[in-house]
Amino acid sequence: MTDSDVAAAIDQYFTRFERAVRDAGAHVDEDTVAELRAHVVDHVGGAGTLADVTRVLAELGTPQGLAGEVGEAGPQRDGAARTGTWSHGRLLGIPYDLRAPSSAREASRWWDPLDRRVLVPKSWGLGWSVNFGALAVRTGAVQPDDEDVPFGAVPPRTVVATLAAPVAAAAAVAALAAVTWRGLPRSVPTKWGLSGEVTKHGRRGPTVLGLVGLAAVPTAVAASIHSRQNPALDRVAASAESLLLATTALSVLAQTVHTARGRSGVWPLWVGRAASVALPFVLLVGVSRVGRTAEQHHDLSTPSMNGPAA
Repeated sequence: MTDSDVAAAIDQYFTRFERAVRDAGAHVDEDTVAELRAHVVDHVGGAGTLADVTRVLAELGTPQGLAGEVGEAGPQRDGAARTGTWSHGRLLGIPYDLRAPSSAREASRWWDPLDRRVLVPKSWGLGWSVNFGALAVRTGAVQPDDEDVPFGAVPPRTVVATLAAPVAAAAAVAALAAVTWRGLPRSVPTKWGLSGEVTKHGRRGPTVLGLVGLAAVPTAVAASIHSRQNPALDRVAASAESLLLATTALSVLAQTVHTARGRSGVWPLWVGRAASVALPFVLLVGVSRVGRTAEQHHDLSTPSMNGPAA
């Protein structure tokens, strides 16, 4: 891998970044772009490889995600604050990010087919989250270059429709809580061992209401992101993340009811955990394929610059 290849990869990223800024109607001054580029070059190092470039750029997020952050921050924000290592980096080998939460950065962690890593740093907090885009590429469900802009060509109605999945899951949690409330004892199981033995109990009220909140609050946040007409990637990722949390809450509540009724096994919990990964994955892949199909139709329907073939 030559130095020119490394430089070309960095140039391509910042070309896409500046284009995304313009598309979003935002503004970024040349000094900020220069600082961001210097940040990448410094972290790649003089003998850096293309893999090093990919790693450093992944920490910044997709060009579209970074453009969204710049747009939210506004020109009055100091560019150094976004690139300073104090706000994000690694602590004892574990990634952390203390920057203000951003729906754009969160979305870029959830769906980035161009990043080959399945586990990527969380957009806020300590640890890793799953990059479903990389998982989809590795399983052959999508190709890295299927879409020019992630979900950018997806019809608006399809984007809005993704919110129905977490809403349905949250409604199921609320319905199960309402139906089973009176039949649950004052102290209910909250944690289980691998063989199904109960390892921890909690009071019925805080436990059940906490699970309802785990489903309802992220769904409400996702609805807020949809209402603000954020980019399609932000909205679809918010739907997928709230679906994961609502499905998790449903599985834990189902296991609580299952055990409280004297039944053995932890199959509701394991089935729910599998669904909490599978359902967001299916949602994201499905929307990506819709976007790919829409882009293909657009490309086929756009007349050639050279006119019809002779």
